[in-house]
Amino acid sequence: MNKVLTATLLFILICMVLFPYDDMLPEKSVNFINDYFNYDDIVNIYKTNEFYEVIFNDDIVIHFDLDGYWQEVRGNSSPIPTNFIDKKVLNTVKKTNPNATIIKIKKRWNMYVISLDNYINIFIDFAGMLIGQKVPD
Repeated sequence: MNKVLTATLLFILICMVLFPYDDMLPEKSVNFINDYFNYDDIVNIYKTNEFYEVIFNDDIVIHFDLDGYWQEVRGNSSPIPTNFIDKKVLNTVKKTNPNATIIKIKKRWNMYVISLDNYINIFIDFAGMLIGQKVPD
């Protein structure tokens, strides 16, 4: 039994070395991760018919569409890096909620839905204009 387990683990390790994650993701996704996150911190990648899900060892999760554009970044109650978010959008977040941090951002067809650590969701268009705020039910 131990030989089978050892052989299986060895096979998985060899596959991880021979077939790195960047072969699983579109180039735009790989570039985004390399620019704004630590590629070596990836724990897992899942692909569905609609998106890729990339999970990092600090519980940050990124969803990419099948073309490789990010659609959602969430920190699972922890702050997320914000250096990839447009400065106009960040300025609106800071003006409306100066003491809050972003724990999730999601792209919609005409706006961003941003969840803050103070339990407020704010809606900001792509030009950085505030559309609204809501406390989740």
